[in-house]
Amino acid sequence: MKAKPRTQACIAISGDGDHWYLIGASPEIRAQIESFPALHPRPPRQTPLAGILLLNGDLDHTLGLLSLREWSRLDIYATSAVQAAFTQGNILNRALQRYENHSVWHRIEPGQSFELKGGLRIDPIAVPGKPPIYVTDTNRADREWNLGLRIAQGDSVIGYFPGVAAVDAALARALTGLQALFFDGTLWADDELISLGLAQVRGRDMAHLPVAETLRHLHDLDTSRRWFIHVNNTNPILDEASEPARRVRDAGWRVAEDGEEFAL
Repeated sequence: MKAKPRTQACIAISGDGDHWYLIGASPEIRAQIESFPALHPRPPRQTPLAGILLLNGDLDHTLGLLSLREWSRLDIYATSAVQAAFTQGNILNRALQRYENHSVWHRIEPGQSFELKGGLRIDPIAVPGKPPIYVTDTNRADREWNLGLRIAQGDSVIGYFPGVAAVDAALARALTGLQALFFDGTLWADDELISLGLAQVRGRDMAHLPVAETLRHLHDLDTSRRWFIHVNNTNPILDEASEPARRVRDAGWRVAEDGEEFAL
């Protein structure tokens, strides 16, 4: 097997090189920040992190918040559903409430654009998905549980979609006109975990469209720079010598690696 180690999905974005935003707060957030000098703390306890955007409430996208519990203010952007899932009844959330305005939540409304420091415009897209596994009250609107983003500065736009259960009409429109795309690559096949004897759930049960189907759905995508992200350790595309990995490369996709940087 020819495969490289990778940490969990997280991306840092900036429009001016000074104000940085994380999309997702993975459990490995400390190591990820340490690996990127632009995110290193500034004395005495200042940080270039201007905020964190949460696109769903899953633990692998939110647990890193608790590692950022020190005395710097946290600006957190999320839908009301994701905020409630993380804060209500969660005693650990007290670590982010050590003083007034320690953590400040900003509400994301699907379909409503907003601006970030540094000249970034964010267009949140409701994406087919599901509530996090620890949520039992799912009466909130489905469109608040799972988001993707179009991130623009001037005429340059990238797409970031780490969790996708299906490609509906709204998502198909959101995937046009991008200079770069990061897309859900969790599993290669819908029955991947079942066939390996690891679980009795399909990819769609977890709200993840299999990569093999993504290649068919998005075969005529007008974006030349495209990466699969959020790749599970069972996915054979991680093995660069495998047939699935070859099919991904032949279709014009790459599997994202830790530490990759690019500018638009």
